[in-house]
Amino acid sequence: DTLAAQQVIRFRMTHPDVRLVLYLPCVDQDAKWSDAQKNMYAHLIQQTDEVIYISDSYTPSCIKKRNEALATVGDIMICYLSHRSSGTGQTVSLAQSLGQRVYNLYPSLEGEK
Repeated sequence: DTLAAQQVIRFRMTHPDVRLVLYLPCVDQDAKWSDAQKNMYAHLIQQTDEVIYISDSYTPSCIKKRNEALATVGDIMICYLSHRSSGTGQTVSLAQSLGQRVYNLYPSLEGEK
């Protein structure tokens, strides 16, 4: 997620009409992260146009609900998918089944359908 968001931020430098909207599972998702991870996350949040939280705090279903939201909103999906057997892989599969345009920034899977 972070790598894809960073690429969108770079792309926005030459395409200011592009918006970065983050759908995050919960407000406190960084509670158990290291200080370095929290700092990078805070910097990323500051550069987004909008942040949408699925839940105020962690619940067993908040990540799945976030993934479903990602698959159904927006004009295009930018991902960094290195293997299909992951939450990102499930999200991409759902988005593709719904006709969403998906752009994978991970080179080895770029040509896969």
